[in-house]
Amino acid sequence: MPELVLFVSSAVAAGAKNKSADGSSFDIQFDTPLQMPSSTPTIRCLQATLFYSFPNITSANNGLRISWATGTGLNVTSFSYQITFARGLYSVDDLNHVIRRELLSQDLAPDTMVLVADNATQTVGVQIRCPDTIGSFTAEFTHALSTINQLLKFTNDESTTLALGERVLMADAEAEFAPCSSVLLHCSLASGSFINGAGAQDVIASIALDASPGNQIMFQPQVAPRIAAPVLKSSTASCRINITDQDGTPLDTMSEDFQATLLIEY
Repeated sequence: MPELVLFVSSAVAAGAKNKSADGSSFDIQFDTPLQMPSSTPTIRCLQATLFYSFPNITSANNGLRISWATGTGLNVTSFSYQITFARGLYSVDDLNHVIRRELLSQDLAPDTMVLVADNATQTVGVQIRCPDTIGSFTAEFTHALSTINQLLKFTNDESTTLALGERVLMADAEAEFAPCSSVLLHCSLASGSFINGAGAQDVIASIALDASPGNQIMFQPQVAPRIAAPVLKSSTASCRINITDQDGTPLDTMSEDFQATLLIEY
């Protein structure tokens, strides 16, 4: 069976055109338009490399509001502070690094608030305490500015006082630190795959997240399925490559490029 290999990359330096702002999609232009002399051309993905860098915190969910009070009786002074997390892919430990730094910036003890992970239940808890310098402390998870609660899933503000001492309180639902469970590789040349029964899809590969966050995923399937590519029966000057999560939502690559080796057979 005649075949044609396509090496594609989202790197602009390598020739990617019309790259999206989030890095998830780009065009490739063919020097000579493709047209396969076959009634049944197919395409498949032989290999792909990409970084597991898709952020779980963006401007849409990067806030955490905390408040505390000092003094007693009629001399109580209340304070509030907004912690803002930079866009990124965070674990519970990563969040704690930021929280610790921000607490210190407000002259609070770094262990005033610590998030704790319960891996068995996939939930997150918060350990809070009042150092001797303050009388009460609250993690305002339900505040409108605490958008990070979209991940953490607390249904109440959690607080303690100097008299109550240290408390550990758990969220009421499973945390959502990994909304992306797999990566779908799309190519506009294809239109023969099925997703949950819906046909005429352009997905050519489903890539498991088999690397740790921040590391490179190297995808090389033992069996690469052939996907119908009827558009190649006509002259085709370009195609679009893109990656989405399992639900079809474009993935923010955080400026990391991805590559794939595609095989056209006709």
